[in-house]
Amino acid sequence: MLLDLRIDNGTLITPTRAFRAAIGCAEGRIAVIGDERDLPPARQTIDASGLLVMPGLIDPHVHMRDPGHTEREDWWHGTCAAAAGGVTCVLEHPNSVPPVTNLETLAEKKRAAAAQAVVDFGLYGGIGYYDPPHGATGARRPPRAEDVEALARAGVAAFKTFLWPYPDRRDEFDGITTLGLEEMRAVFSLAARTGKVLNVHAEHKPTVDAAMSRLKDRPRQNALLHEPSRPIEAEQVAVREAIAMAVETGARLNFPHCSGGSVVGLIAAARRQGQTQITAETCPHYLFLTDERLRTIGPYGKINPPLRGQAEQDELWSHLHAGMVETIGSDHAPHSKAAKEQGWDDIFAAPAGSPGLETTLPLMLTAVHDGRLTAQDVARLCSENVAKLYGLYPRKGALMVGADADIVLIAPARRGQFNHTLMRTKGKDSALLFDGLDYVGAPVATLVRGRVVMQEGQIVAEAGWGVFVTA
Repeated sequence: MLLDLRIDNGTLITPTRAFRAAIGCAEGRIAVIGDERDLPPARQTIDASGLLVMPGLIDPHVHMRDPGHTEREDWWHGTCAAAAGGVTCVLEHPNSVPPVTNLETLAEKKRAAAAQAVVDFGLYGGIGYYDPPHGATGARRPPRAEDVEALARAGVAAFKTFLWPYPDRRDEFDGITTLGLEEMRAVFSLAARTGKVLNVHAEHKPTVDAAMSRLKDRPRQNALLHEPSRPIEAEQVAVREAIAMAVETGARLNFPHCSGGSVVGLIAAARRQGQTQITAETCPHYLFLTDERLRTIGPYGKINPPLRGQAEQDELWSHLHAGMVETIGSDHAPHSKAAKEQGWDDIFAAPAGSPGLETTLPLMLTAVHDGRLTAQDVARLCSENVAKLYGLYPRKGALMVGADADIVLIAPARRGQFNHTLMRTKGKDSALLFDGLDYVGAPVATLVRGRVVMQEGQIVAEAGWGVFVTA
């Protein structure tokens, strides 16, 4: 037997252990794991001496903006950013132009991704209500059961709905918002019938409206107003309502971008009461930054839900250590510099979101260096748990024979400083969230299905190498 590729002399990292072994790859899969002396020869050999060998990250929360808003990001730049960050598979959320709510729009997004992607990708389906046509009045139109069921059969990774209306971005969100308990009941019930995970953007509009009213006379140049304008209570109320609806309908429920420990505490309480189908995701920015970051970078630190205070962050880490946060997602959501710059005069005029695909792994590795996590924790939170939650395991998210050879090689002691000018994302000019901060640990090579797609920061695969993965 002649292998396509061998990785020798590395330390393999799984969610349960670290051990010295070699990996042999053939036809895009892991063919053998064992002692270097026992493996067959290969056409290509990588010497991983001094490196960690981990399953490639699967980012469950990205917004590629393509089709529709490619001035912010596109599949080529976005997946190059993924490869540079050690991410071998991205799961893309449904808000684009058009939103992914039926087979036609799913096919449109698949075509855009398949032509450009250098890492593998899965797609979410959107589910929610449609507003009346522009200028018309009347009730919102419910989602069609046949569209939801067809998307599930087509292999979408999950469904997503937003409990927030985004009226100024209707082109991206029509048909994927859910407002009020009656709409929630219908949407959750449809999702439950598919057996797919329903991701819910949980912010309670009436609570946000009340908060904005209290701030109406405050100077809008103050970037620190963003957090109190969307207080933690808005997230808490929405999470409570969604949990109750999941219990009523039997929906599998995941809360992306949980911003604080008190929010995860509500999810943890439901899990302790037997609701194990309810899970939580958080993002690196909530673990490593607080709202104080907006003092220095202003609107470039505006994210929804907002960055919180130190107490919420401390409690979030406690729940993470207790196993109550299942996955880490970047919420990669680029905007143009021009759009962000509006926030210096009026923080509420700037859009929310920031690139994150290239910063997640170095941040998590820095937590390993600082003793806050183990490398095994990173493999669990960023690879295996994601694959299991979204139906991709064991093809993805694992270093085991038969799995796709999606692998990241890591220099655990490599030090650096985040520099937005060196990033691969199309939105690098607005990627100031972690700019100038130090990290310890970095990816040095990324392999997707046995092929090196990133080597020392350089993208060495062509557009179209990434393929659509179905759940």
